[in-house]
Amino acid sequence: MIEVLLTSSVLILALVLLRRGLRGRIDPRLQYALWLLVVLRLLIPGSLFPAPVTVSGALSDWEASRAADDTVPTSAADAPAQSPAAGASSQPTGADVTALPVLGPLYDVYTEEKDFPLGTSPDQWLQEAPGEDYTVNGVEVDLEQGKQTVTYSQYDSVWSMPFWRWPLYAGTALAGTILLLSNLKFYLSLRKRRRPVPPSELPTACGARVYVAGWLASPCLVGLLRPAIYLNEAALDPGRLEHILVHEETHRRHGDQLWGLVRGVCLALYWYDPLVWWAAVLSRRDCELACDHSAIRRLGEDRRLDYGQTLVSMIVPGRPLTGLLRTATTMSEGKRTMKERIALIVHRPRMLKVTLAAVAVIVAAVVVLTFGGSWEGTQAEAGAVEDPAETGGAQPAPGIAEAEAPAFYQEARTAWDWFETGSLPTTEEVLETADSSYLRVEGFNSLSELEDYLLTLFTPELTSYLLTSYQPLQETTDGLFVLPGGRGTSIYAGEEDVRAFIYTEAEAERYGCDGHVTASTEVLGEDLSTVLYNKRHDWSFAWNGENYVFTSFGPWDDGDPQVYYNAQEIMARIQQGDDPSTWLPLLENMDWGAMAQAGGEDYDLCAEAQGALYNYITDHGETLTEDEYRYILSASEGLDGAYAEGYQYDVWRLYLAQPPQFAQVVLDSLTEDQMYRIIDFFRYEEANHRDSGDYKPMTAEAAVEFLKQAQGTGFVLSSTTYDHPSGMFSLSLPEEWVGNVLCLDTEDGVTFMEANIYEPAGHYRTLARVVPEPTSWVENNLSENMISLSSFDTNGVPHQYILEYSLSEAATRQDEDLFQSLLAQVDQIGFRSSVTPELIDQLVHDSYEGDMAAAIAYLPYLSWSSYRDTCGESDMFSLLSALREYAGSGQADWGQYHNILSVPVDSAIDGAYATAYQDVLWALYDSNPEYFAGVLGSDYITDAERNNAVYWLRAPLAWADGREEPLSDNAVRQRLGLPTDAETSETGLTDGEVINGYGRALGPAVAAVPAHPGGEVIWNTPIVSTPEEAILLTLEEHGRSYLGDNFSQILLEDITYSLPEEDAYDEATVSYRVQAATTFTLPSGSPYTLTMETGLLTSTFTLTSRYEILLDGAARWSLASCFEFTEIPVSVGTDADPRQLILDTINANMDAEGVTGYEISLELSSQPDLSSLSVGDRAEVSYDFSAEGEFSLDGTREIAFVITE
Repeated sequence: MIEVLLTSSVLILALVLLRRGLRGRIDPRLQYALWLLVVLRLLIPGSLFPAPVTVSGALSDWEASRAADDTVPTSAADAPAQSPAAGASSQPTGADVTALPVLGPLYDVYTEEKDFPLGTSPDQWLQEAPGEDYTVNGVEVDLEQGKQTVTYSQYDSVWSMPFWRWPLYAGTALAGTILLLSNLKFYLSLRKRRRPVPPSELPTACGARVYVAGWLASPCLVGLLRPAIYLNEAALDPGRLEHILVHEETHRRHGDQLWGLVRGVCLALYWYDPLVWWAAVLSRRDCELACDHSAIRRLGEDRRLDYGQTLVSMIVPGRPLTGLLRTATTMSEGKRTMKERIALIVHRPRMLKVTLAAVAVIVAAVVVLTFGGSWEGTQAEAGAVEDPAETGGAQPAPGIAEAEAPAFYQEARTAWDWFETGSLPTTEEVLETADSSYLRVEGFNSLSELEDYLLTLFTPELTSYLLTSYQPLQETTDGLFVLPGGRGTSIYAGEEDVRAFIYTEAEAERYGCDGHVTASTEVLGEDLSTVLYNKRHDWSFAWNGENYVFTSFGPWDDGDPQVYYNAQEIMARIQQGDDPSTWLPLLENMDWGAMAQAGGEDYDLCAEAQGALYNYITDHGETLTEDEYRYILSASEGLDGAYAEGYQYDVWRLYLAQPPQFAQVVLDSLTEDQMYRIIDFFRYEEANHRDSGDYKPMTAEAAVEFLKQAQGTGFVLSSTTYDHPSGMFSLSLPEEWVGNVLCLDTEDGVTFMEANIYEPAGHYRTLARVVPEPTSWVENNLSENMISLSSFDTNGVPHQYILEYSLSEAATRQDEDLFQSLLAQVDQIGFRSSVTPELIDQLVHDSYEGDMAAAIAYLPYLSWSSYRDTCGESDMFSLLSALREYAGSGQADWGQYHNILSVPVDSAIDGAYATAYQDVLWALYDSNPEYFAGVLGSDYITDAERNNAVYWLRAPLAWADGREEPLSDNAVRQRLGLPTDAETSETGLTDGEVINGYGRALGPAVAAVPAHPGGEVIWNTPIVSTPEEAILLTLEEHGRSYLGDNFSQILLEDITYSLPEEDAYDEATVSYRVQAATTFTLPSGSPYTLTMETGLLTSTFTLTSRYEILLDGAARWSLASCFEFTEIPVSVGTDADPRQLILDTINANMDAEGVTGYEISLELSSQPDLSSLSVGDRAEVSYDFSAEGEFSLDGTREIAFVITE
């Protein structure tokens, strides 16, 4: 039991952390499937396989250790000595025999005691046991009375005794009964109060029977073997019904009702474990996320937003209909639980390959830890330490000083250069051979002498590499000769700086070497004087028993600087589970290519490091220091493929966590190369997170300006021109202010301080500030120290920018004259406004994900209709969801309450958006009702804003009271402590007047719908197969973007195009009308649908068969990949034709890629004689090729024939 509880707890916590860390980055179906591991762990006792490190193994080791510590003494001599003054105090030495006082009577039922003289052997204890099933459970020694009291028990400890099981079994029985009865009662209630829905009335086919039970709070799937779908009245809405049926049908196909039963069984068995209940809550939530994901795939991506709106419309107050012990599924849940589902629907989670790999590695490790058992085998042989006496005379390392290591390095570098640059010292003595002339090597008479010398500097592997990979050597009886040929050094290599690092004993053991030498060489530009950058090499060395030798070295012309120290250090710390904060500084000098090389083929160090960075940024992003930002952002070299994608997302998360600090580090702390690499990552990821449909990245220059605005820190004026970071306004300032005035930006304004005496406290130091205020407030509060600058109206609520300057008459202080001089020039400030609705839309859009506080500052100027048009419906939904979450978090201050309540509601707030907006106000109220009422009752809220808030709170306040009908306005006002209005009488409007009223409301929106601007339309894909269908889908999306829920259909008048089969591009001209419709109830009680159409609109589209183009591109890539090889291994002494070997390799690659029907032509630049080469030799050759078939391809490639045994 203990083993199952521990292992299941570790497994649950691991899955919770994985779920949190990868939220939005993992496929919801995989996220749900992982809970199966918890079910298996809870229902399958014991271990499934042996493993070296496991939870159960650790438990076994702990129990064995405790048992060893508690071994019963065999005689009195083994008992602890006591002084006579100790009296008869006893010493328990057996297993855990101390009964809890409250359990004394129960404990006594299963134990017996017997006294023995001191020195009695344990064999005697066992012979005199009360019964065969009794064992010695403990012993107490009384030295004063000379006796041993032995405790016998039928159980090994108090925790194993049966009385602990009674409440456990009782709880399980009770939970099982509740599981059975609650499901039975719910099912019988449904049978009594349901009515069937004929399949002909359903908008989509279902594999289960469908019923209506109007009293249900939410649609659900009920039944185990033959489940049925039950709908409530709200689900019958035509706009929702198909979404709901697909959702519940997906539950049925997944078998979620059976998994609900399994979940209930686990809860009944482990009713006492809170972690199991937590896992049940999260697994049921993940069940719904997985169902949402699959349902959207079935409905189609184009209906993702509609599906999300259905979920929002089905939110129920309070708890949903199903408890954790019920097997029925449910589509809707409470508002808080629905946040995660709506967020995933809006953001469309993508799972990268690197994420999948990380999940696989983590899950595999957790499975080993929790399902594995103790590894009984010993690892002693692998970890055995050799006796120094048996090492063949090897001596202990004498140690090396940092000052000695550079000289050691220079000697090794000189020897290495003998071979790499062809500068082996020679005399003038010549050895003539049949084909070459060799020079005698100076200082070495034989190859063995040269080898022995090299072995004092390098490992045997490096020594062999030098002797076999460079200049040919000839050994004769007269001495050692070498074929001359120098290559020299690079003309672009400048000064070299050499430093040594000696490891401590612990570091040497960790890294497998005693230190390393860093050689940093200046790389010069074309002028041979400008230093472009420093190319760094790190070479490790270790004691081999006789000498310090380099374990890594060269070659020097590979163009791939290796930062071995950083890579090895990071790998060592990751593998031992160190916190990333301990190795972040190493990233400042790190190359991801070096990381990959350090990890080797068996350990994906890059993926491990990026996974650790992702989790660290997720957990600590808002508290990371500037240095930590610089460390991470400096590590941008050597990235490609999935690693580049993963790092790009980390860059984006760093920006979202602290935009000002991110901007500060990127613009001021990185090198120019590093800065532009990070900017490239940033601008591409920023484009990925737009929901407006415009995914074109901003330019690098625009990104720099964007980040400058994000800095938002105080600065001293250096120019008479001031541009606000938001772009809302600019100023021209007095000349004397330059260098003397400090600017402090806010989201929509600026404050000016005297620079040389500025302190955050002390308001008398403020010179002036420029801020926007509502015009209604300005008209009533403009004072003598305020100047009205400019008006703007972006949402129907006029605002004015005002200049407020100091009237302080502070006591005499330092620089008072300068302050007064600067203040006297306030009237010289020039102002220019640049506020537009589109600018406000962009400011809110760019802020709310990373800095909601900044976004809220712009809300008083926001038009919901303009935002929807600028940023798209999906982003507007995301904004409302994020705003609701922030409002309910309790973080909002008085000003933020004011700003949220100040944003006016317009025609864009309808349907799902109206529900989402209502949720925002309810979350704001529910978080702090007194605060909400105080702000709403203040003079800073207009009557229109106050009435708007009252209207939207009528329904949620009623729901909170358990009422279905909304409260009246007066009831809400009374609840909020606001003055009430007299009750209004009925309007008495006629049907015609109501229809005209709706027409006046709908008409301007229809008239404002423009023609689609045209553009590219993909017409040949697996989803749409005709140009008409593709154009119609595009126009429908266009209509919805302007009319929202009032959009009805596109009425096509005419469409013309000519699309030959062999041509993937052509223009199509279409004439059409956009129809809008709204349905309402007339005063007479009859339903009425009002339809209106635009005038005749015309648009021109470019038809593109991109699907076919993509297929062609894939085919071309496959063909080109057949020629992407650089080496061909051949056996020594082969007489094969080099051309045929290349052709055979190409044909083999084409077979592997499935490329057929091509004629290949090859022409080699030279014809190498492969038969004359020795093992390890390489023959390099280039060849021209052409491939003719479905496509044509030609080019030039270089390869090497490598001679093998």
